[in-house]
Amino acid sequence: MARIRTIKPEFWESETIGTLSFGARLLFLACLNMADDEGLLRWNPSYLQSNAFVYDEVEHSQILEWMGELENGFVFPYQAGKTNQKLAWIINFRNHQVINRPQPSKLPGPSIQNSKFRDAIYERDKNICHLCGNEVVRHERTNISGSKAPSIDHIKPLSKGGSDYPSNLKTAHISCNKSRGNDDMNDSVSDSVNESVNDSVAERKGKEGKGKEEEIKTLSGKPDPIPYQAILDDMNATLNRQFHLTGDFKKLVKARWSEGFREPDFHTVCEKMQIKWGRDPTMAPYLRPATLFQASKFDGYLNTEITLSDKGVVSTTTQRNMDVFERFAREVENA
Repeated sequence: MARIRTIKPEFWESETIGTLSFGARLLFLACLNMADDEGLLRWNPSYLQSNAFVYDEVEHSQILEWMGELENGFVFPYQAGKTNQKLAWIINFRNHQVINRPQPSKLPGPSIQNSKFRDAIYERDKNICHLCGNEVVRHERTNISGSKAPSIDHIKPLSKGGSDYPSNLKTAHISCNKSRGNDDMNDSVSDSVNESVNDSVAERKGKEGKGKEEEIKTLSGKPDPIPYQAILDDMNATLNRQFHLTGDFKKLVKARWSEGFREPDFHTVCEKMQIKWGRDPTMAPYLRPATLFQASKFDGYLNTEITLSDKGVVSTTTQRNMDVFERFAREVENA
């Protein structure tokens, strides 16, 4: 069943799209309509021809040629299901579309055991670990202990009802993935399509101008004054990360903002926790919005005490001895 989809103006200016022939470009647009909310569709030339070129006499061989063009980085072809059905996944589908109420796919997804599918996930995520924001090193994939080696992370773990569909998968360093454990994350590709109506409106309107804070119009017509972009830019600069302005990031910031916290507080939390965790390979992966800005932790992080050992001035042992001496001195003073 065809679905209503949107085409961004940038589509027509994209040099990557420009490498496609005229027919392949038209077929790609048709695929957006034919794909379900996971970006999956039947990848059969007869099916594509009958849906995309109803009034055109297009040779079967021509359809196959256009399909071949799209298989070069635009769609990932695969076979799945009891009948080994020919299917395809539009790799950057969620970048093309904003879907408020995504419906579960009725088609089987690609196998996560397929190395080419994993490569497609890495390419979609631009080889960036979604947990720490740093680049993964693809040639280290054979070294399972390599700290920079890539792995596929389930945003919602399988044990908690997650799936192997592309929207629930993200690129992560093996070390970051292990450190995360079985937590249920909110910063995911799939969550980005579940943004509120306000977030969707903001996404369509974009920024008013370069260097200006984005002004989001809510349903009431009043602007949202929260400087999301400034907070994100400061966080990335402080943590040396490359997090993106997602709907979940906005939700976290908006929740803390409604509690009375302001821009300097977000900076202080990031700065303090970078000092405390930045040099610890076990804790560094948790320097992320989902952890730092969560409701139960934010105020504690804001008021945490930074010690000399946190700054690397003295050793942990020396710091403990100093703390003991300080407590002893206070007890003597109050005696």
